[in-house]
Amino acid sequence: MIDVAALSASNAQRDIVMRERLGDALLDAFITQYDRLGQLLAQFGPVDWDTLCWHARQGAMPAREYVDLRIQELAIHDWDIRVAFEPEHHLAPESLPILVNWGRRTRRGTTWPPAGGTREGPAPKVALYFLSAN
Repeated sequence: MIDVAALSASNAQRDIVMRERLGDALLDAFITQYDRLGQLLAQFGPVDWDTLCWHARQGAMPAREYVDLRIQELAIHDWDIRVAFEPEHHLAPESLPILVNWGRRTRRGTTWPPAGGTREGPAPKVALYFLSAN
């Protein structure tokens, strides 16, 4: 069984080390890597979307789900950060179909918990929020 708390702590430590290593170049590195990912995905054909991709918390998943996860993470974290400074900020409307679909898959248990884990804990609150709102 995967120890989700230990995995989260390990991921957080990895991210702290990366932030310290990159310093002021963090945003540029993020943009560069997402551009590289976009270029790679732009070359995908119909069968390529079944290619397994790795996510540090979710494990292996088909590329189509990985892209949805990336969009979900960017949309939620964008909103989460902005709403602290702009209380009237809303989620990007174009992200909602992916967020709702991701939440439905998460609620059904097809993507949560990470591969090899168990359903001992609740589904992420974000998924439940979107499912209850729609």
